[in-house]
Amino acid sequence: MKRKETVELGDKQYELAEMPLRRAEEFRKELKAHFGQFTDLFDRAPNTNVEDTGGVASIMRLISDTLFSSVETVTKMLFDYYPQLAADKEFIEENAVSSEVVDAFLAVLGLSFPFFDQPRLATLIDMIPSPGSKRKRT
Repeated sequence: MKRKETVELGDKQYELAEMPLRRAEEFRKELKAHFGQFTDLFDRAPNTNVEDTGGVASIMRLISDTLFSSVETVTKMLFDYYPQLAADKEFIEENAVSSEVVDAFLAVLGLSFPFFDQPRLATLIDMIPSPGSKRKRT
């Protein structure tokens, strides 16, 4: 049986189901394309001399380029992989807030990476919800 998550976007509830293998693989590849550069950041950070402005600047550029567009990126990914969200795109863009989008994205991560959707991870995620979180596990 597919696992499901109920998320709220703009005061409307949506039930998202676990993706079939191929679709989940595409989602993970896109996730890596957008956010995989953080791995490079963690590899480089300990070796960065804080007195080397060029090294610090390149790390800051990497962080800012990714983070400044992160909500838009995850919103697009949600629309790309969940047709019921794409069908309601205009409503969601007009009514949902960033914290709801992030909560929905965290739910999708759990559905896309089943190894990470164990009770201890769910507990950790629930301990650090974003403000306004209304995520419900089913």
